[in-house]
Order: sequence, then structure tokens, then C-alpha cells
Amino acid sequence: MEEKLKQQDKRKFLIFHPALTYFAQDYGLKQLSLEQEGKEPSIKLIKEIIQHQQDSISVLLIQKEFDINRMQTISQELDMPIEQINPLTYNWLKETIRITELLTNE
Repeated sequence: MEEKLKQQDKRKFLIFHPALTYFAQDYGLKQLSLEQEGKEPSIKLIKEIIQHQQDSISVLLIQKEFDINRMQTISQELDMPIEQINPLTYNWLKETIRITELLTNE
């Protein structure tokens, strides 16, 4: 996983809730969270992300327990699909491998 992520040009990913903070730190990635301090994202924040981050974001992630419709506008604006992840899964190793594949577009 580490080698694949090191070779990745786009080092940022967008996620609804900041559930992958330690994963991002461990692998030198930047997690951009829509949810700020437990609050829904503002229109201003969404516009800011779309304007300033679209070239550097590799993937849009949302946890299975959240409503995928919350990210539809961003997905359409960035022309990127939304990928659902499950950070609460029993098999975390398998999920981190899957997340790595999503981040590296494999």
C-alpha cells in the first residue's frame, strides 16, 4: 500500500466525515473533509473546494452510514464518481487495501 500511495500524483481526497485522519497522516495524504466540527458543509465551503481543489483531488469518498446524495453536486461539478467506504468494517485491512485502490485509481 505504501509504495502505491507514494507514487500517487494527486495526494488529496475529499471525504464527507473525517474518518481517515490517521490513514492520511500515515501515508502522507491530505484529507479534505466536508463536515466541519460535526456540522453540515456550507455552500461556501463546497464552492471553495470545487474552485480551489478540483485539480488535486483523486477521489470522493463517503462512509456507508451517510447519505450519498449529500455529495451529488460536488460529484457532478468535479466530474468524479462517489465511492462508498466502510471505516467501521470488521476487516479493516481489506478495507484499507480497497481505499488504496480507490485513491490510486486501480
